[in-house]
Amino acid sequence: MRTRVVGIIIKEGQILLMHRVKNGEEYYVLPGGGIEENENTEDALKREIKEELSLDISKHELAFEIDNKGSREIYYLITNFNGTPKLGGPEKEKMNEQNQYYPEWFNLVKASELKNLLPREAVDKIRRLLATHPSPEYRKAIPRKRMASGVLLFNKEEKLLIVKPSYKDYWSMPGGIIDANESPRQTALREVTEEIGIQPEQCQFLCLDYISAEKERDEMLEFTFYGGKLDQKQIENIKIDEDEISDYKFVDTDEAMDLFGGKGSKLGKKLPKYLEALKQETVIYLENGEE
Repeated sequence: MRTRVVGIIIKEGQILLMHRVKNGEEYYVLPGGGIEENENTEDALKREIKEELSLDISKHELAFEIDNKGSREIYYLITNFNGTPKLGGPEKEKMNEQNQYYPEWFNLVKASELKNLLPREAVDKIRRLLATHPSPEYRKAIPRKRMASGVLLFNKEEKLLIVKPSYKDYWSMPGGIIDANESPRQTALREVTEEIGIQPEQCQFLCLDYISAEKERDEMLEFTFYGGKLDQKQIENIKIDEDEISDYKFVDTDEAMDLFGGKGSKLGKKLPKYLEALKQETVIYLENGEE
């Protein structure tokens, strides 16, 4: 099996990607290349990054491995290096109108959302880096006080719609991080549309939860909205974004709490409070999931 080494180069919350234009197709990859005869993986990594980007690696660690179309790819997290990215090596020599290479920095969060970042097998693992390989370099990609929005959606039988993010080990509600210059409600509607392909007819504010840095990596504000009950036509139009969501289903609230991670999990603890607020036709404020 052919083996390649790949560099995940991070600085100030940004990741270095190679912007490719090949035979009219435009996409992004991470820098790297094949291992030469009698060369170990770390030496190959240093050589490839030096040749391709004119950078000298001073600190790296193994991040993960994948099988990409029969090729073994070994990914290394690189957070310390010397030099300024500049195209070189075989990539520079092969540059022509039909085959182009451009090193570009991207915000790490935004990069993981690129639909044309390849290979897709690696993207889910890159999304998990914050949890699997904590580093102050790429935590800078996330605002100090994060904000997120989630949406409660039901069917006519009062069952809750839950989704399975492809990059998490548990189920959740539709939702995600609030972008710059975006309101919590706009995020709620956008995330539902992106994740399951429909837009709720309503988006009613339900809950604000302040989560302290002691409970999460950073302070966080979580907004929860009630998106109403979906009719059969809306349910038939559900189409999941398979890059981010691997599955969805409607379940009763007890099963939802189990799939969220149990009654003691973050969502499992808050779901009964959401339901009670809906019943009372009120809104609630929480701190770390508690009133």
